[in-house]
Amino acid sequence: MKIKAILGVLSIVLTVTGWFIDHGDRFIWVSNIIAPRYHSANLVYENMLRTKEPIKLGMKGFDEIVAIVRPELSGIGEIIITELQIESPALSFLSTETGMESAQTITLAVTLQDGRKAKQSGVRDLRPRIRDKYLENTFFAWGTTVFWLGILGSIITLGLMIKNEKSA
Repeated sequence: MKIKAILGVLSIVLTVTGWFIDHGDRFIWVSNIIAPRYHSANLVYENMLRTKEPIKLGMKGFDEIVAIVRPELSGIGEIIITELQIESPALSFLSTETGMESAQTITLAVTLQDGRKAKQSGVRDLRPRIRDKYLENTFFAWGTTVFWLGILGSIITLGLMIKNEKSA
């Protein structure tokens, strides 16, 4: 009987934990534990938007933001980014496959390792890409696994309890 109670409580804890993980974007402490790259990229990006201060190579969150920004850039030579700055966020009207739409865009000021500087305007807001790259897959995988392990444990516990009732 004691084993069934422990398994039942553990199953409930796993199910609730899985739910928290799956909804972790609403709880900062969960995203910090399960998806630390999302957490640091999101904090850095929000700070860049708010302060307009550049981030530099070696700073926390720099690599995560650069991994998202690099595909937006093209040029001659090797592109090694050492500094990024957001200038003038704006609401822009963009042409899409389905017509015109308004979207938040930013202008990125980039400094490369060789000292070259460039600006790229009309870059779509990075928040959706940060979320897709560092949050969605991580939370879905962890949350689903833990949640369904909890459900499986609950079913096993229920089965053991029913079996015990029938044999009594």
